[in-house]
Amino acid sequence: HVTWMLAIVFLINLAAFHASAATLHYLQGPGAWVYWVATIIAFFIILAYMCHPSIYHHHPQKYVTLLVFAAAMGTLCMYATLQYQAHTVLLAAGLTLCSTAGLALYAHRTRRDFTMMGAGLSTALLLLLAVAVST
Repeated sequence: HVTWMLAIVFLINLAAFHASAATLHYLQGPGAWVYWVATIIAFFIILAYMCHPSIYHHHPQKYVTLLVFAAAMGTLCMYATLQYQAHTVLLAAGLTLCSTAGLALYAHRTRRDFTMMGAGLSTALLLLLAVAVST
């Protein structure tokens, strides 16, 4: 499921990189409504998953909501990446890929329980973000 979601997000962002200047101008100006629609859709799907976890277990609803959520998140990522140059976005994607691969390799090779380290990793991420914003 994650592979399909990542593919959808990647394809939406790839389309944004190859869009014409007029399309980009529209998306950043009068087409900003697309951003707000995607935000509302993603928010309500998250709420639906939190309030009705049974959606996870029903076959067609699960895939439809995941598809719509992936498209909404892809659109939100597209709007975020439109604010930066292509090399900056590719650098951030490469750094994210390296850190994710490193953590996955560590979790795969170690005998320690890696599932309980979420709070520490989240705190470290927040600290890194605070340092990045402050400098």
